[in-house]
Amino acid sequence: MPSLLVPLASWQSLDLSSAIVDLSTRSLDVVHVSTHSPSDFSAARDLCLLECSRHEACRITTLQPRPGALRCVFYADTQSCTPSLRAQDCRLLLGEEAAHIYRKPNTPLFGSGTSAPSVTIATHGQLLGRSQAIQVGTSWRQVDQFLGVPYAAPPLAERRFQAPEPLNWTGPWDATQPRASCWQPGVRAPTAPGVSEDCLYLNVFVPQNVAPSASVLLFFHNAAQAGAGRVLPALDGAILAAVGNLIVVSASYRVGVFGFLSSGSSEARGNWGLLDQLAALTWVQTHIGVFGGDPRRVTLAADRGGADVASMHLLGPRAAGRRPFRRAVLMVSQPRHCASLPARAGGPPWPLETSRWSRGRVSAVV
Repeated sequence: MPSLLVPLASWQSLDLSSAIVDLSTRSLDVVHVSTHSPSDFSAARDLCLLECSRHEACRITTLQPRPGALRCVFYADTQSCTPSLRAQDCRLLLGEEAAHIYRKPNTPLFGSGTSAPSVTIATHGQLLGRSQAIQVGTSWRQVDQFLGVPYAAPPLAERRFQAPEPLNWTGPWDATQPRASCWQPGVRAPTAPGVSEDCLYLNVFVPQNVAPSASVLLFFHNAAQAGAGRVLPALDGAILAAVGNLIVVSASYRVGVFGFLSSGSSEARGNWGLLDQLAALTWVQTHIGVFGGDPRRVTLAADRGGADVASMHLLGPRAAGRRPFRRAVLMVSQPRHCASLPARAGGPPWPLETSRWSRGRVSAVV
């Protein structure tokens, strides 16, 4: 059998674990190619891939060797996706088992992207991000991601137990990988993976072709403890950004002793975690415009203990007559834990007026 020149490198070979066999999944066509010896496999495979490449609807080719033949089954791109904190967990749907699975060139694979977006932050430099394709229904949408962007200096050494300070970085900044989450109460391992005191970073998720002056959701989220000293992955806002057609920002902040230790005196005022959130809000107000967001349309959101802290911003002073956010979404929360709000200029701390929130419900404040 003569060899057909189909560049195998342009096709993506998928692991068998990336597929689910569902007998109800319909194929486009089935072809059997005769093989007289094991050496004929390559030529038969190339013939099947060439046949798939001729048809726009064909995206997946599976190969199953049989005695004297190679069974080739052609499929459209049908997947079963389950949302998760990190991203969608998607797997191909096949009508039968196969020894080899190939994906057609130029077909998005489970939310992977190759373009390299960038934005320029005034007085600092250029953020170099990454792009990811997110499936929305039957279509795909590209979401630019800028991960591990510093909104304050690392709270280390003399900055520990202090209010956050600006970080004066310049030049290009690699924003392709998320940074560590802040230390969580109950994490006892001295070198727990995924957590660090150097944790004042945020992530920005921007759908491509988003509407001008887009709405912004700033979500305060610290990775939850999973037991045995393990920390769950941080929240991935790419899916929400793609589905909601809005810009999503997630930010870590100090908690526990690092964020709220207070002696009631000037030596340990506490509430540094609250000030971290305020610093992140200020960063969004200052820089979200270069991503296409509208600083006047920022919604603050948080869950669990983060909502307890974030709710305090509803009670504090307004800068220039307005808060740095327009709405708040507080999930399963009740204001507590804070020693006091930041003091008024030249006066005593702002009084706390706690509100009752129904536990187990989502509370939206407009």
